[in-house]
Amino acid sequence: MKPIVFYKTYSEPMMCLLYDSMDKPFWCAKLEAVNHPTLGSGVIRTGAIVSFNPQGGIIETKNTIYVPEL
Repeated sequence: MKPIVFYKTYSEPMMCLLYDSMDKPFWCAKLEAVNHPTLGSGVIRTGAIVSFNPQGGIIETKNTIYVPEL
């Protein structure tokens, strides 16, 4: 089961287009995490985004689900 990490909504997540070592593009996000199990609190860059729900602000990566803080 993937951990659910909350992020601050006063600073909207910034979507970034990056390239891996094989020059393959992927989307990630830079956001202010509240309770990341490894990185703790603060500004982080997510891994490659698997899915994004713009209405709910939910971002899913391979290992984590990011949800806006209420």
